[in-house]
Amino acid sequence: MKLSHAAISKLPLSASVDAVADGNFDRFPPLIIDRCLTDSKSLVTEQTVALFTAGCEIHTETLTMPRRKFGSRPLTVMPLGARALYTALVSCLAPKLSDSSRDPGKWAAHSAFGLPTDEATPAEYVVQLDIASCYEYVAHDQLARELVVRTMDSATVGILIELLGETFRRPIGLPQMMDSSDLLADAYLESIERSLIRSGFEISRYADDFRVLASDWGTANDAIEEAAEAARGLGLVLSTEKTTIVKASTLAREETERTAYLTEKFNKATDDLTEIEAMMSGYDDFDFVEIAPDFGVAIAEALRRILLEWHADPEDAPREAVALINPALHILESSDPRLSDELLGSIVFYYPQALQTVARYVAARREIGENWETIAALSRMGRQSPWAKIWLFEMSNTQLGQGSPCTSDVLAWARFQLEDKHEVVRAEAAWFLARCRMLKDDKLAQLYARASSISRPAIAAAFGCQGGDAASRLMGAMKSDSSLMENAFEWGARGGVPQAPAND
Repeated sequence: MKLSHAAISKLPLSASVDAVADGNFDRFPPLIIDRCLTDSKSLVTEQTVALFTAGCEIHTETLTMPRRKFGSRPLTVMPLGARALYTALVSCLAPKLSDSSRDPGKWAAHSAFGLPTDEATPAEYVVQLDIASCYEYVAHDQLARELVVRTMDSATVGILIELLGETFRRPIGLPQMMDSSDLLADAYLESIERSLIRSGFEISRYADDFRVLASDWGTANDAIEEAAEAARGLGLVLSTEKTTIVKASTLAREETERTAYLTEKFNKATDDLTEIEAMMSGYDDFDFVEIAPDFGVAIAEALRRILLEWHADPEDAPREAVALINPALHILESSDPRLSDELLGSIVFYYPQALQTVARYVAARREIGENWETIAALSRMGRQSPWAKIWLFEMSNTQLGQGSPCTSDVLAWARFQLEDKHEVVRAEAAWFLARCRMLKDDKLAQLYARASSISRPAIAAAFGCQGGDAASRLMGAMKSDSSLMENAFEWGARGGVPQAPAND
């Protein structure tokens, strides 16, 4: 892909590099491929301008992460500079586009849409619609037409569409887990929204999740047909699993049941934790006083019991308990006793997406030895997507340097990941093992040779962190690659600590 100096100079590229280098993938921890360049943002900007004005190929890699139930969600990873260019292009169009459907507070409003209230009586039925694999099938030509009509900026749109085409090597698809893509997807999906509104339906949308009100069963089915037709016009299809017709009263009852379930557990925990104290009220006289537990203590105990009850029978646990797993892990981060590895492992087994929350739970705990045992247990589990491996490395990195050594099981697992087919995973493994001083010279050289522009700076950072003979023999080769590699090496040599700003 080749851009003119005039075109690229109009873009807020420097600000976009700043944003992307700080980590811009939703549901992922900050990746070493980005973190190693936090001291090199201006250099990344200069190199991006030089590469794209000279004409360059965009390297990409596809990682997968688990979907909520079955299957996997693809994440297309580009080098930091290409992601910054993408972000800059979308930011130029953003002022003429609608606000994001994912803004704070919008999920709560969307979830309440159609529920009976004292102020208004909703329609009898609520149609719930979802687009199957939405981002994977966004047609670039259709997106371009929508963006040009909305922004009147055909030049920027043209560059954006070319960039997307170079990224996917086909005329469909948006990179997932990025705010910029969310904004473009919103613009794309508003066509379906407008079609339903023109047909007289009252709707709410959050990302690709639609709710449509209907007065009767027939009208509800009409809404589905209208949405399906509008989606087909965009090359999209409705998700069979997630397209449903529900009575508004049923949604209201489910909401009430969720609240009642937690309230019941909270009240039972409060009663069990309430203490009776005898207080002297006079000579030989005593009054008995109930001392209720602190609210935080009671809610933590209630959530702990919910997790234990779920763990006793995960297959038949009530949906109210399942919905509380992630909030419970968050609230119990600083509560004792520690949740067992068996419980945490079961959560990840049944709900692979929950590994992110489990990782944060482990990172918040102070029992370092036990934390390493938890990581080891999780590393032995099957079904490890690239996303899961990245979170396991994130967990492991949070425990280094805190007094308790890494277990041999975790080190063996990490060494095995050096052969993973995904270079982003290999980079995470290299960085972790370099921090443990467990990388051999020949392995570092192999990793660097296999890496593309996506992860090569991260391998250079691992070189710097490892130090020793590997640095002396191979540093010259990296320096000849680019000054970006030298900067990443120095960042790694400081242990990933940003360089102190120079005094004026």
